[in-house]
Amino acid sequence: MFSLQNIEEMMGYGRTDEAAVQLDAYIEVHTNDDKAYFLRGKLMWRMGKRRQAMSDYAHAISINPESPARQALEQAHDIMAFFNTDLMNP
Repeated sequence: MFSLQNIEEMMGYGRTDEAAVQLDAYIEVHTNDDKAYFLRGKLMWRMGKRRQAMSDYAHAISINPESPARQALEQAHDIMAFFNTDLMNP
């Protein structure tokens, strides 16, 4: 099993699919690790899986209210609220 640092390095090298598999396995064992949920949230956001990212951020906050996931979730809400139906958005 990989450490969170190893998984973050994978993400840095663009190995997102492998990082996602390793994060899922890590979280299965370390269910109360807010950093792991925050990291997976960042990865999911990068992969375009916005709802899952926001869910992971919220879970990280429920474990640790001081988690950096709080700021990430606020930013995600701001981005999602920016959607303008009058414009063609992808």
